[in-house]
Amino acid sequence: MDTTSWKRTGNANTSAANNFFGTTDNVQLNFRVNNFRAGLIDHINENTGFGMGTLGSLTSGGGNAGLGDSALRNNTTGTFNTALGFVALKTNTGGNNNTSVGYRSMFNNLTGNQNATTGDKTLFANTTGSLNTAIGSLALRTNTTGSQNTAVGDSAVYSSSTVSNLTGIGHASLKSNTSGTDNTSVGYQAMYSNTTGYSNLVTGSQALFNNTIGFNNVAVGAQALYSNSSGSNGTAVGTNALYSNTTGYVNTAVGFRTLYSNSVGSFNTAVGEYAMNSNLDGDENTVMGNFALQFNTSGGQNTAVGNQALYKNTISSYNTGFGYNTLYNNTTGALNTAIGANALLNNTGATGNTALGNFAGGQTNDNNYNTYLGYDANNYTGTPYTNSTALGNTSRITASNQIVLGNTNITQIRAMVTSITAISDGRFKKNIKEDVKGLDFILRLRPVTYNLDVYKLNKFLHDTANANTTSISEKEHIVQSGFVAQEVSEAAKKAGYDFSGIAIPRSENEPYGLRYTEFVVPMVKAMQEQQALIVSLQQQVKTMKLQNSSNEKNTLDALAALQKKIEELEKSLAAVKK
Repeated sequence: MDTTSWKRTGNANTSAANNFFGTTDNVQLNFRVNNFRAGLIDHINENTGFGMGTLGSLTSGGGNAGLGDSALRNNTTGTFNTALGFVALKTNTGGNNNTSVGYRSMFNNLTGNQNATTGDKTLFANTTGSLNTAIGSLALRTNTTGSQNTAVGDSAVYSSSTVSNLTGIGHASLKSNTSGTDNTSVGYQAMYSNTTGYSNLVTGSQALFNNTIGFNNVAVGAQALYSNSSGSNGTAVGTNALYSNTTGYVNTAVGFRTLYSNSVGSFNTAVGEYAMNSNLDGDENTVMGNFALQFNTSGGQNTAVGNQALYKNTISSYNTGFGYNTLYNNTTGALNTAIGANALLNNTGATGNTALGNFAGGQTNDNNYNTYLGYDANNYTGTPYTNSTALGNTSRITASNQIVLGNTNITQIRAMVTSITAISDGRFKKNIKEDVKGLDFILRLRPVTYNLDVYKLNKFLHDTANANTTSISEKEHIVQSGFVAQEVSEAAKKAGYDFSGIAIPRSENEPYGLRYTEFVVPMVKAMQEQQALIVSLQQQVKTMKLQNSSNEKNTLDALAALQKKIEELEKSLAAVKK
């Protein structure tokens, strides 16, 4: 053997500048094992390959690099491909610009172009698909003709074969997808079960995990929309948001465990931690605030804005709560509106109430169709009332069908009109009787002046207005004129008069009251009776005057006749004297 040749036992005294393994002519360098190509350095077509069968079928392809047993083995005309791994890109013939790294990666590729894979059996079945990116063992394994897909993670987009425009990032992300298109999935097992669902956007571990045919969903957060199978047009942002949703559609959930139990409910919007957490099939609810509508199951058309608004609501509908703890204890009450912190706080099953102001209506329970306007406008009696209205700071209703203006500190009620107009149309009156008591009732009344004991009244009404001592002092120093309601009631009773001007308490929690405008009616009757007496007396006086005048004339006539007789007698006497 020539002393300058390479020895199987190694050479010594070599020079990097002068000693080398290769050729000195312009011919490609081949390596063979068992007379089969095991290596190729082609400086003319810029192909490089090492491994049994690597680039073994090359004809005109150029710019290829293969490293690994049978890598790019069948490539003939394909160019600018890189294959690293056992049988990587083995069956590629005319595909160009592919990069394949990993055991059997892109094994079946024929003419697919511009694919990039890294991992065991990535894009294993791909034949003509192009512009795909697969990183991770078995990523895009089943893809054959699908293009422009991105799969990063073990088994990501595993089952897809012909679909394009998929993005799956994370272990087993979009693993079961078969024909669903335009899906983007980021996270461990995100959209794991999806088969035909399309246009979904997912970010988070196991988000949209069970989705199969649902479309146009957005899930951001671990296990967001986890159970969704066919529900569509849903948006879930937050861990476990819309977790149990299966077929519900057009739902929006933002926050940890928002709409967690929702399965078939649709058209719901929930923003906040645990918002609508227990909802099952309730529809068209709108919620914003932590724990708002947390226990709602089937109630629909509710609006809750504020932390813990409508917190305990379960099956009732058409409620609106704006503010912290509004309608907090409501369970079955419907058609209620509460605005302000703790408004209608203790309402449970009552219906049709409206409360505006902090703590407004907060003490009510079974009251229906009442209106509370103002801070702590309320019913503190413990008795349920209906169709009553409390207007003003700490105003208190004490009966049904009642309107209360202001609290005990109010000293004036002003308006741009001089009176309240009451409906008094005869077409709508029946059982009309003229049995109003007049003087018999009015003369029994005792008009008095007095000072109001505001503190005592506040205690009776559970009114919190005691804090304003200045207003109370001002109110208590006012000398007021009026009647005592109990005395008026007794006077009416003695007169046999069913007088409507007395507000008699219907419970021990209600004070006596008087409707002063209704005193006008018996006063008119009294004036009529008085006028009748005056007319009668005037007639009697006139009669007496006439009688007196007649008697006076008779007397004068008698006196004249007597005078005449006297004169005649005097004449007779004078004649006798002569």
